[in-house]
Amino acid sequence: MKTPIILYAVSTLRRSGPTQQLLYIIKHINLRKFQPYLLTLSQEPEDSMNRAFQELDIPGKSLGLSRLMTFVRGKKCFLKAIQDINPAILHTQGIRADAIALHLRDKLPIVTTARNNPYADYPRKFGNLRGNLMARSHVSTLRRLPNVVGCGSSISEELKKYNIFSHFIANGVDTDRFAPVTSSQERSYLRETLGLSLLSTVFVVVGSLIPRKDPLLIIDAFSRAKLENAVLVILGGGYLEQACKEALEKLPSSLNIRLLGQISDVRPWLCCADALISASWAEGLPNSVLEAMSCGLHVILSDIPPHREIIEKTSSKVGNLFPPGNAEMLAMALKSWSISCDNSFSPRQLILQHFSVQVMANAYQSLYEKMLEAEKKEH
Repeated sequence: MKTPIILYAVSTLRRSGPTQQLLYIIKHINLRKFQPYLLTLSQEPEDSMNRAFQELDIPGKSLGLSRLMTFVRGKKCFLKAIQDINPAILHTQGIRADAIALHLRDKLPIVTTARNNPYADYPRKFGNLRGNLMARSHVSTLRRLPNVVGCGSSISEELKKYNIFSHFIANGVDTDRFAPVTSSQERSYLRETLGLSLLSTVFVVVGSLIPRKDPLLIIDAFSRAKLENAVLVILGGGYLEQACKEALEKLPSSLNIRLLGQISDVRPWLCCADALISASWAEGLPNSVLEAMSCGLHVILSDIPPHREIIEKTSSKVGNLFPPGNAEMLAMALKSWSISCDNSFSPRQLILQHFSVQVMANAYQSLYEKMLEAEKKEH
């Protein structure tokens, strides 16, 4: 019997949390049961994760369409690809791939992963006018697709506001790769290699420098906290990078804040830091938080539903929450962190229980099997 093909369709493999989660699903799927096939709509950007997917040695192709041509010729090109590949299931994520999938509902089973609340995400990313138009379009599409999966229970709950009813499969983290160092000697070596004092308290921020992530608020809060012997390390790039540099220029030189740009491998920084900070206004189920906790870090997070979901599903001991947009409350959280932090408690064990990548992959496989069984019964 031929192994059923799962066709994964996305716009591009741009380096991002959703692309990382897609990589995890494909990497950990049971190849005795399913054959993954990857289809991208457009040519890859400079910050592509294409090489990581190529290393999995799975078949794939790109339609090479621009955003405009996706709407002009996307449906026709996609239908041709469907005929050539003959998948058993189409799995999409992202506004463009989801929109095309909508036209294929009568041709094959479709599953769609929703990785954000469109109205919380797009206006902050693309501006109010364009962002709200995109959110309205995506919500309309998701409402009409047959098998929507929320990447966290909080996302599934938020989608209900728009009459989108979804399955729930939590994002996962590669706990083998994102693991703590095995000894204090290794941690000390990492700190020395990265130019960090062995005695400093190191707070790390991982993510794009965009308004939704609010890096300027983190810089402001760290300045207000006036911590002794503390370092703030910011890893990531984006169009707020220049604004962050200008904010740092106005602060005292004694304040130890390092803006390091895009880093290809954040694990060494996570393994030698003390805590991760996220001030996001909206998330799906954030990779950076799960990866940090898998490395054993405690977290200081904005009080938004996805962050709250992680804390509630694991333990209040893993970290603190503060109101989004409130620099003074974040400063207070930073000042009280060393006092309130329970260093005897390991967040990693809870990640292993609730957010491992294999748990996520198994859940998707179970959904695929149910969809194929339902398809057999219909025919």
